[in-house]
This record gives sequence, structure tokens and C-alpha cells, in this order.
Amino acid sequence: MDTENLITDLESAMKRRLARIPARLRPFTKNISSLPRALSLTGARGVGKTTFLLNHTQNKNMLYLSADNPRIAGMALYDALKAIFIAGYSGVIVDEVHFAKDWSVHAKAIYDDFPDHLIWISDSSSLILRNGVSDLSRRFVNMEMPLLSFREFLYLETGIEYEPINPFESTLKLPVEPSPEILSAFTKYRSIGTRPFYHENNFSERLLSVLDKTLYFDIPFFLPNISDGNLRLMKAITTTLVTSTIPRLKVNSLCADWGIGSDK
Repeated sequence: MDTENLITDLESAMKRRLARIPARLRPFTKNISSLPRALSLTGARGVGKTTFLLNHTQNKNMLYLSADNPRIAGMALYDALKAIFIAGYSGVIVDEVHFAKDWSVHAKAIYDDFPDHLIWISDSSSLILRNGVSDLSRRFVNMEMPLLSFREFLYLETGIEYEPINPFESTLKLPVEPSPEILSAFTKYRSIGTRPFYHENNFSERLLSVLDKTLYFDIPFFLPNISDGNLRLMKAITTTLVTSTIPRLKVNSLCADWGIGSDK
């Protein structure tokens, strides 16, 4: 493997990613001032994990790579990160880390062998990352990135950042009144506002792609022997949950909807 050309390609790809970072970032991203030396970041697909990590590379000599990159797939993760560090980088971001074989073993080794370097890993599959980080608990700090809140959505829409409050403290005054503008914004938020990529348009299509990737990539990773019939059934169940205001929990009705027998 020509590591010099690989690093050059990764540098070019990272520059393109940095150029696409929006000017207005969700408060979760911009309000965290610093990150630990070794970080494991989880969160649902599309919540902004990559943007979060790239934003924190400012003034740091770090390189981003995704473990599902076919250029990386033929290398051991340890070897790829070692080559990056030897090339002069002081830190690395490894996205979709579960695609790397034995990633937790390699992350542990690279952490120990390069004690002065930053190592940030992330993955949309929180279960995989949690299982791996259980072996790295003394080394990596775990952080979970939530879905976009309504408060954050208002900031992205208006530029006004409201202070978070505890809704269970009755003595506190709400930062905004339920005006027609706020209620209209909340209606929009319920429709398209849970992920910051909503402003890129085609939100429904993008969210369906997120669902498909979860069903057809993440689940088979856990259950390699799962059948196409199982996956079709999962999608049918999802359709029922999406289209029903209150799903019918009657076995006969659900079986008719999904085309399966009651035993199954």
C-alpha cells in the first residue's frame, strides 16, 4: 500500500469536507470548547457527528478518515494510523470505526504506542462502539450526540440561542412565549427538524436513506444470518409505525398488514 498517496488523498478529502461546514453550527457542536485526548462519539445517523469532530480540528494538526473507505479496507487500522502519525500528524479522526477489523484492539494499541497523539473515533452504531469501548474504558471517553433539539432548531433558523431550562421546575419562566411564529416553527421542527441536514432540502428522501442504511447495513452487521424476509418484515413494521397515529396492536390485523402468519 502506497501510504504517501493515501495520506495525500485523505488530506484532499478532508479539505473538501471542511469547506462544506456550515457557518451556523448547532449549539451542541459550538458550545463544547475542548475534547479529550481519546474520544468515542456515538449518535444516530445524520445528527452531525462528522461536522462536530471536524469543527474541533481547528488549530490542530489532525487528519480525518472513514474506516469504510475502500482505500483503508485493505489495511490494518493500526498500520493506517501509524502511517498518519509518522507523516507528522498529531491526531486522527476515525469515522465509521466498526468497519475496521478488530478496531478496538488496534485503537488500544495505537493509544498506548503514541501517548502524545489525539485519537477520536465515531460511529452511528452505538451498540458496536459501546461494546468495543468497554475494553477501552480507561482510555477513551464516551460521548453521545443527541438528535437536534427544538432549541437548537430555533438557533439554526433564527440565529437566536435560548438558554436551556429544566421544564420540571415550575418557577422558571419559559424563554419564549407560544406565539404563532414559535408554534409554526415547532410544526416545521416536528416535520423535518430532528437532524441538521434538513436545510439541504429533500429531507424525506435523505431520512429514508438513513433508515435503509440502518436496516440493510447496521442490522446485518449484528445478525449476519438474517434473511431478506426478515428485513422486509422490519421495513413493514417501520411503515406501520410511521403511518399510524396510534398503531393497532391486534395480532390478526398486524399479520394481515405484514403478510405473515400469527405464529411468526
